[in-house]
Amino acid sequence: MAPLVVAVTGASGFIGSHVVRTLLATADGDGFTVRAVVRDPTNKTKTAHLQAMPIANSSSSLEFARGDLLEEGSFDDAFAGCYAVIHTAAVVLTDAKDAQKTIVDPSVKGTQNVLDSITKAGTVKRIVHTSSIAAIINADQLEAQFDESVENSWSKVDNGDPYGYAKLKAEQMVFRYADERRNDGVVAVSINPGVVLGPCLTKAHTKGSAVFVRQLVFGNVQADLFFTYVDVREVAEAHVKGIQAAAGRYILTGPTESHSLLMSDFASKAQVLIPDIKIDFVPHPFYYSFAITQYLFYSDYQWYMSRSRCTFDSAKSVSQLGIVYRPIEDSITDTISTMIDPANGWVKPRRKGGK
Repeated sequence: MAPLVVAVTGASGFIGSHVVRTLLATADGDGFTVRAVVRDPTNKTKTAHLQAMPIANSSSSLEFARGDLLEEGSFDDAFAGCYAVIHTAAVVLTDAKDAQKTIVDPSVKGTQNVLDSITKAGTVKRIVHTSSIAAIINADQLEAQFDESVENSWSKVDNGDPYGYAKLKAEQMVFRYADERRNDGVVAVSINPGVVLGPCLTKAHTKGSAVFVRQLVFGNVQADLFFTYVDVREVAEAHVKGIQAAAGRYILTGPTESHSLLMSDFASKAQVLIPDIKIDFVPHPFYYSFAITQYLFYSDYQWYMSRSRCTFDSAKSVSQLGIVYRPIEDSITDTISTMIDPANGWVKPRRKGGK
């Protein structure tokens, strides 16, 4: 059989790059023709790390195509002849002056543009959509356990979580589309990871979902929020397995008793793991004063997430996708090590006992 043609949107991004690498590293079977979709395929700065990735299967190959979330029809050529589309392209900002324009529109309008191009292609049977536990968690349920059956009914643009709102709306669009096209054999899978850690492959990745780690290394002010983490390598594996998986959502969080931490506790753990550099959680001067002061400085979302101790049931990803979660210590170490690697020069750490 010929290799399956799989398009990966946002291929130069943190998750997208690891998805491309996982597809190309698959040695079994007939391999994949991986179509890496980026905004500007001619920008070698954005694509060099993808071009350098090893290809394990002699039948597999890598090619590039153009696609812009906010440009109608820009994915038409990229999806032509594809069996599957892995849609990772997204904005990871959680705070912005115009959240509707910079967070919601790229997610919702961008997903609609992706779906329209899938329709024009007429060959796509599998859609694997990068969502988030942000599309599941209701922040005001501080001690709840969430599974794939729950939808985020709390978040909206003006309560501090436009990202969760956008993720749910985009995910709903994908499933609604697949339901309407089910007679054509179209199947949709949603991958819902926690906050994604792991090896950065470019400088831009240090400013993506793991940007808070970069802030800890620099010692910049952050809110002390409670998040659940997952490694990008497990996330990428789940996306690739999603090409053949049963339709539906898959939470990716690992065992939450070890993978859920306040930002301050995350910093303490990271400092123990990498003792030669300074890794500081630096709160706002008023954050530790009084609860009422926190309430004034936090958005509604931040206030709830500073107090949350919710958990997630990721058993489905283990039983149906076969995901084996690595220890969070490995993810933290690999995230920081790749950020501060002198060979890359992406993030200059503060050395203990010196500059």
